[in-house]
Amino acid sequence: IRADGFIAVGGSAAVDCAKGAAGLHALGVERVAALAPLSFQNLFEERPSGRAPIPLLAVTTTLSFAEFLPFWG
Repeated sequence: IRADGFIAVGGSAAVDCAKGAAGLHALGVERVAALAPLSFQNLFEERPSGRAPIPLLAVTTTLSFAEFLPFWG
């Protein structure tokens, strides 16, 4: 995927989806099969990446906690 950034418009599901897509893009994950299980124990661990973080613009239409959390899901 080649992207200059991600834009989310909507509620927490749209924001979480965009955060997930931006995170996977930064990690270089291109297939679902390449995903590793995530647990709260390794949630904030640094993961090696050859790509720079990509901008994410979130335009929220509802108030939820997705806008304030650093992870998706």
